[in-house]
Amino acid sequence: MVAPAETASARPTPPTHGYTVTCEWSGSTGAGYDQYSRSHLGNAPPAAAAVRLSSDSAFRGDPSLLNPEQLVVLAAASCQLLSFLAIAARARVDVRDYQDAGTAVMTEDGRGGGAITEITLRPRITVVTDATEERLGRLAQLAHEQCFIAASLNCPVTVSPTFEILTPYAFRDTETAAHRLALVADVFGPGSRAFVRDRVGAHGPADVRLAVDLGCGPGHTTRLLAAATGAAHTVGLDASTAFVAAATGAETVNAEDDGRGGELTFLRHDVRRVPFPAQARAADVVYARLLLPHLVDVTDAIGGWITQVAPHGLLLLDEVESIDTDQPALAAYLDHARRLLTARGTTLHAGRLVSTALHDLAAHRDGASFEVEYDATELVRPSVPAAAAMFGLNLVVWRTDPLYRGRQPELDQLAADLAALAAGPERAGQITWTMRRVAVRRLAG
Repeated sequence: MVAPAETASARPTPPTHGYTVTCEWSGSTGAGYDQYSRSHLGNAPPAAAAVRLSSDSAFRGDPSLLNPEQLVVLAAASCQLLSFLAIAARARVDVRDYQDAGTAVMTEDGRGGGAITEITLRPRITVVTDATEERLGRLAQLAHEQCFIAASLNCPVTVSPTFEILTPYAFRDTETAAHRLALVADVFGPGSRAFVRDRVGAHGPADVRLAVDLGCGPGHTTRLLAAATGAAHTVGLDASTAFVAAATGAETVNAEDDGRGGELTFLRHDVRRVPFPAQARAADVVYARLLLPHLVDVTDAIGGWITQVAPHGLLLLDEVESIDTDQPALAAYLDHARRLLTARGTTLHAGRLVSTALHDLAAHRDGASFEVEYDATELVRPSVPAAAAMFGLNLVVWRTDPLYRGRQPELDQLAADLAALAAGPERAGQITWTMRRVAVRRLAG
């Protein structure tokens, strides 16, 4: 007797099982394919970070241990990560952070077996680049096509990336850049400190609860701000993981800051984006020095920052209006700096844009109401050797910029000229920065 055929409606639905993994990497591919670290972290919760394995808990395994199905998904996520880093590095795209959340579905076949039927990877990738999101998507697709693990699997692997694109910081965030910023702090510190103290105390002693430093770098301006305001809490924000780490690990307060200022916190955040992190919102004082040359839309940036100031609080802007020198090598460097920033859609002399930006914001009144409480220029005159030393350090990081491909002899000569000035007498020639210093008071309501 032949058994009746099993109908589709009577056939039980095969059980399915889901797996989730995370894959994380942080660093920089900006120096090229040979330089970045390949080390990264993979986790498959709820398993602890151990190599010991078990079967899936659905098959009586220990859920605290990794199982083979998780390892398949983790291998796919890890391979995609490594493939994308390699392709991005060769394309001169500076990847700073990569966080993937991968999932998989395994379907049993009802006969004691089964197979993983789909894997989905959703990497969130932070890059510092001029490349469009479309181009980054093509690089991610190419990485998928070249991924060894994806090519080895029978099931489809879908990659759905999202990108956070940071404006390329022309002067980088390497150790050399940090050294240059230490020299910048020495040159501009006294004038900046006086500006902040005078504006915060313009209406008498101020009780500053929270001060926020935008584009804090390795922390020099944050410590200056903390000391100049005496704030109970000062937060430094920067998009660079390397700078935030350097700032966090530095000494608490510089000797010249008289020990004023309370708690310091450093957070990774792109200051073009508002709202700021919760710890940096509704500040009594928000300060930015030499930051606007690295932002394409100055008006939009300033407008957003004003909204992050507490009512009656201050936004203090400390930017370059012009630079004049009688030294040919310094003038040649400044020409390069202007060209480098112009290629990124920004300008070296961003101080000239501040008044126009504030006028436009006041005319439109789309954001918070404010008044300009102080707007003046002040001169900074460092020695020529000090300026040459600052400028010379930038040439080290510029050599990898696409703008200077094939122009290394020109940079070599400029580096030699700057080195000669840096080693020369203090009284040789002059260089003058005209700084535009503006205090904006946010109004209540």
